[in-house]
Amino acid sequence: MATIEVIPSPDTDATVRRPRLALWATSAICSFLAFISIVGSLMFSFTLGTVAGYLGGVVLILGGIGLAFCGVALHRGGRGVYRLAVGLAAAELAWCSYKVFIYGETESTLFFVLAVALAALLALPSVRRFALRSGS
Repeated sequence: MATIEVIPSPDTDATVRRPRLALWATSAICSFLAFISIVGSLMFSFTLGTVAGYLGGVVLILGGIGLAFCGVALHRGGRGVYRLAVGLAAAELAWCSYKVFIYGETESTLFFVLAVALAALLALPSVRRFALRSGS
């Protein structure tokens, strides 16, 4: 079972390898974090009833939609999708770091580990090469 597929690059005659296993893992993590962000905003942020709660809920929903989009679109590659995914992974990692290390919410350790795994997968040279060379 091969986990790498070779596709022709539109820019050059060279080929770009598609790291299928890393892309599927990235998609799964993005989808799970998107689901948690959207459900968490509905269950916790909007129920606060304050302006900060509503703003936090809107930010969580927008981030969840962005993560869901990245989970689907990373398979096609593209510089913009990759940059969006890296930005959302950094934001998720920063938020989870705050919740675990500063706020002391140990229940968010799973999400912190997933954010670290997402950032590590996006930093893989094969994923970075595929995303930056196979689209605009």
